[in-house]
Amino acid sequence: MFYAWRYEMALKTLGFAPDAFPALDHRDALKAGHDRGDTPQEAVLVLASHAHARHRSRQMSATVRDWILGGKIDLNKPHVHAAFHRLSQTVTVD
Repeated sequence: MFYAWRYEMALKTLGFAPDAFPALDHRDALKAGHDRGDTPQEAVLVLASHAHARHRSRQMSATVRDWILGGKIDLNKPHVHAAFHRLSQTVTVD
């Protein structure tokens, strides 16, 4: 329950409304992240990396950078690194 709340807050912090993704994708990303032992921020990064480019913003890049520097995103995890790479293709992450 607490994981789901933190996941929702991370999604909101990136600027996504809870209904920005199809419900199935949203639930699958939440469950997969939890099952893999990802932080909620890592799970949201993976989901956001599949979002259409029009949903991405500079605010998102600043938030992701803060999460990395704060230890909430581990780029040593291959799937997280791949998501970060996909996201950074359209958003500058300084």
